[in-house]
Amino acid sequence: MKKKIGMLGAVAFVAGALVLGSSAAATADASASYSNGGYQRATAYWNAGADRLSASDVRNDGWGARTKWETKAGGIGTFDNTDGAGTTKNKTITGVGQIRIRACSINNGNDIGCSGFSAYSAG
Repeated sequence: MKKKIGMLGAVAFVAGALVLGSSAAATADASASYSNGGYQRATAYWNAGADRLSASDVRNDGWGARTKWETKAGGIGTFDNTDGAGTTKNKTITGVGQIRIRACSINNGNDIGCSGFSAYSAG
């Protein structure tokens, strides 16, 4: 009986480790979305595996999209997409470690509004 319980415990441990492993990988990236007037306007995404930042202009409203980023080490920056509705622009940034992002709508270079910051990526 003890041998069966021990084997069940080992199986549960391995299954738990697999779940934790896949959860950690899923949280390595970061994303944020800004909505206004009941419509999604802009999205921001950080792909940790590719060191790639994205700014997506979601709605055909004449506004652009801005991704603002901040690292745990104190680095900050912005990345704009003024290519029009439905477009996504990407930018590679290396060596940032843990990063958090926010999505903003912009018009003539000025913020219209922004989401809150995402949680920090796993880095």
